[in-house]
Amino acid sequence: MEFDQETGEWTSFTGITLIRRICRGERFYEAHREHFYQRLVRSGKSHVFVTGLEAGLLALVVLMMVGYVHVGMWGRGMLILAVLAIWIAFFVYCEVRFRASAK
Repeated sequence: MEFDQETGEWTSFTGITLIRRICRGERFYEAHREHFYQRLVRSGKSHVFVTGLEAGLLALVVLMMVGYVHVGMWGRGMLILAVLAIWIAFFVYCEVRFRASAK
């Protein structure tokens, strides 16, 4: 089974947003502005900044995926953990920025 980076990213972002909305009791099937990139823009970051940040993170993850095929099992495990850490840090950054802007 192959992992498609673009589809994987979209699925991750959408899945997390969907789970958050369901847990808050929102009507998850209605239009919203709760995706992480939307929350960053609403917090005051420019579209250029948000697009550049996400493109940079994606480029970094792609480079790590290229390295994945050239390392052993231990290295692969470390790369997987690093990719998870990158996206978790991105999600936390978005949430912190959004909450700080709402005050």
